[in-house]
Amino acid sequence: MKKMCYTVALSLSLLGQAQTSQVHIAGSDYPVLFADTNLAFSVRQRIASDLTTVFSQAPSFDKARGGGGDAVKATVPLPGGGTVVTSHNCWAGAFAPSSNYAMLMTDETREGIFLVDYDNQKSVRVSQVASSNYLHAFTLVDTHSNAVKKAYEFVAFLKSPDLASKPLQVLKGLHNTPPEEREKEAFDEDIYRGFATELQQSKILGFCVLNFAVRQHPELGNAEVLVNILFTADKTDPSDYVFGLPIVYYKGKWGFGKYWGNAP
Repeated sequence: MKKMCYTVALSLSLLGQAQTSQVHIAGSDYPVLFADTNLAFSVRQRIASDLTTVFSQAPSFDKARGGGGDAVKATVPLPGGGTVVTSHNCWAGAFAPSSNYAMLMTDETREGIFLVDYDNQKSVRVSQVASSNYLHAFTLVDTHSNAVKKAYEFVAFLKSPDLASKPLQVLKGLHNTPPEEREKEAFDEDIYRGFATELQQSKILGFCVLNFAVRQHPELGNAEVLVNILFTADKTDPSDYVFGLPIVYYKGKWGFGKYWGNAP
């Protein structure tokens, strides 16, 4: 078993050895290695750039990988062909991204992304499952490039220093569904200004590409809409957890929505 473990670890170190992409986490750069060595360099760079955004709020590499210390199972491709399933006894340096600091909403979006601390070397590993997920996400955002561009414009507007003092109609326009669940109650100005004030007091982080998806939204008549999660954090505490707010693209504009089933 020890020999097999050593072989797996060695194979992992060889995978993507010639690749030079890096992920920036908490002031340091870490190599990102890909199981799929056929990925174009531009794609690898695009993935590494998004992962830098994903971990942008993590105060350290160790925090980015999660604090539990439990390794994860993974199916690892071998250079000569075939795969081997590793376990915590075999590949003890592999960790899933933190649920507190990584902009990845579900286990599905975390699948195949590992932060590895093995033999005094730290790196980010991207399995073939994860790179395939990224390729699908890139196809989606490229297909909806105009809407995605508007998503970043929406974020830029939310960073306005006078956001909470904008006219009420502008603040209402930030929502594609009401900001709170209050049956049969009108939403007064305090609710909208209070929400905008909270945003103004937060650090708005942006998006993870993997979280872009097309979903049926029940509160919009089950219309199929492009969705994502906008991440924020406390401005004053760099170690604060990230917090996700669902946004939806409806009738040509982005706005806040509510959490929906099978959200990204």
